[in-house]
Amino acid sequence: MLNIDGKRQLAMRLVSTLRKQNPLVLGIVFFALAFVLWVGFVTPAPRWPWVFYWSEARQANKVIAAVDSFQSRYCRLPDTLADIGLKDSESGPVYYEKTSDSTYIVWFGTELGESATYESATKERH
Repeated sequence: MLNIDGKRQLAMRLVSTLRKQNPLVLGIVFFALAFVLWVGFVTPAPRWPWVFYWSEARQANKVIAAVDSFQSRYCRLPDTLADIGLKDSESGPVYYEKTSDSTYIVWFGTELGESATYESATKERH
């Protein structure tokens, strides 16, 4: 293990090395870092509603858990949220629809004309 003086010398050597580097190498490193950050920014974009609308997402997760529990217990899906003891309202904020005997979707509105959706068939959030 390095002592404090050894760590300080290592850090100073690293800083000194970076100062001496060719500007082209530093430019390449900068653009590589910018590219990695951009990929990290773009990749999770479809999941953003589940992050930014955390109150609705938390409520949707409760609905998903309750529906899955009901399905495990009774070997069928509930027809409505009222069947599992949750408030089933046309005004939302979270909606449930049984799409077949074994699949369902849960969604909530994010902005006008847009929604975040969970599909049980694929177990994916969109």
